[in-house]
Amino acid sequence: SFQTYYTRLAPSTVTNFSYLPYTGGQTGTNAVPFVTTNLGNADTTNDFWNKYLVDVSLNSTGVRINRTLSNATSLNIRVTVIEFGSSSVRVQKGSFSRATPGKGTYVVIPTPVILSAAALVFYYASNDSTDDYTDNSIRAGFVNTTYINFTESASATSGLKNGSWYVFESLDGSFTV
Repeated sequence: SFQTYYTRLAPSTVTNFSYLPYTGGQTGTNAVPFVTTNLGNADTTNDFWNKYLVDVSLNSTGVRINRTLSNATSLNIRVTVIEFGSSSVRVQKGSFSRATPGKGTYVVIPTPVILSAAALVFYYASNDSTDDYTDNSIRAGFVNTTYINFTESASATSGLKNGSWYVFESLDGSFTV
């Protein structure tokens, strides 16, 4: 099943979040969120990347969206939650935290995956207060069948990043990657 949720995060100088209860019978058990955002209004004083980064996590009752240091920028968010049948797709999820720029953060995938049948999506918020893209960007990928590595640019200098990851894997050959 799938359901789409909309919210707007207002400007704030502290962490702000939105909680969206599930509708249509979703449980979040075997689900992955897919997120798009756009600015509600722009802060013309600077271009801090952290204003546009959101962590999106799922629990048994709804979707939680978190952002830090948004200043004068509101953000429109659309989250489509797809809940898969457990016999067709296995979803594994977890969280990560990055505090040391230039070094990898490894997380364990609880059940090993078949890499040709698995995909990764992740979301994160950053408290970095510079306007540098390199201080706020993270890339992630499978190291092997049991680990994901999250890294930043070697030139990144600051900021704590907290996020959520989702691995979804075809169990019946319905998709390959």
